[in-house]
Amino acid sequence: MDNKTPLISVIVPAYNTAKFVGKCIESIQNNSYKNLEIIIVNDGSADNTADVVSSYAAKDDRIVLINKENGGVSRARNTGIDAAKGEYIAFVDSDDYISEDFLETLIKPCIEHGAESAVSSYQMVTPDGKPLPCPKTGFTDDFFITPQEVADNYFKYLDMGVVNFVNRIHKRSVVGDIRFSETLKWGEDGSFNLEVFRRCKKIYATPRELYYYVMHSNQATAKKMPGYAEMITEHIGDIDRYLTDYGAYDKLETRQGMGKVWNSIFSEAVYHSFSLKQYKETFFMFKKQPWFKFVKSSGKLDFKRNLVHFSVLNNAYWLLYFMVRVNMIFLKVKRLMK
Repeated sequence: MDNKTPLISVIVPAYNTAKFVGKCIESIQNNSYKNLEIIIVNDGSADNTADVVSSYAAKDDRIVLINKENGGVSRARNTGIDAAKGEYIAFVDSDDYISEDFLETLIKPCIEHGAESAVSSYQMVTPDGKPLPCPKTGFTDDFFITPQEVADNYFKYLDMGVVNFVNRIHKRSVVGDIRFSETLKWGEDGSFNLEVFRRCKKIYATPRELYYYVMHSNQATAKKMPGYAEMITEHIGDIDRYLTDYGAYDKLETRQGMGKVWNSIFSEAVYHSFSLKQYKETFFMFKKQPWFKFVKSSGKLDFKRNLVHFSVLNNAYWLLYFMVRVNMIFLKVKRLMK
């Protein structure tokens, strides 16, 4: 293999995205970096996703179609990793797309500076490509960081999009046997990235918005997620182990950051609870977690978060449940009145 143009395996999990997967594939094909294999994992789609992909594969021998029974996005990505032949691995969801210089921009610091992982900023867009408001990432220049620096400034880099999402490439050798958790339907990308970071010496980040997350209308409203409590506990556990292993809790900012995360999770769990009884079980299960102790280190909070904080510390699960439910009704009415 030519060291100047290593093969990148771009893994695309696809499930019932016949309307969008073509645009996704074309954005990868049109990248300025050409030494690619494009692995499309059709995760048991009930529509004609496989036919759409096959039509592209017939014209581009870089495209590999893998058909499998439905098993979720993590299992589909893992299937792609197992099949990948590239020295580097990238992931693009089948209803998203990337800029023409996404891969070239991210492979360059890997080749020239030895970065084992490289991430870009992102832009959220509507299905027809219109930009949506995005959180301010807070960085304007390219930079290199180490796994220790990620831990020491975890919540800063989380807000900057360095930790979560798939808007990045990884060197295949550091991925090794790491796979996406198949029990997580939320946060699986963040947990995966942290495990990869452990094996890196250098991580590159650029503020350029090179990955486009397509936001569909059904993503705008909260949907109940069965098993949310168990999944969030697994994901936070992954974060906690990373921060603990790198000694990041020695910093007040880290303890406060974890406290604020847990403060938010207690209210977020209401959205995924089917009853007050279920929420009560979730509430007290959260309080038994070893990292719950950081809730007391949350630092300065605004009025709403202080109400949550009060409810959590005083075991007023019923108060928190009804506050969030009332707010959900208010927001629903507000949307209907627009």
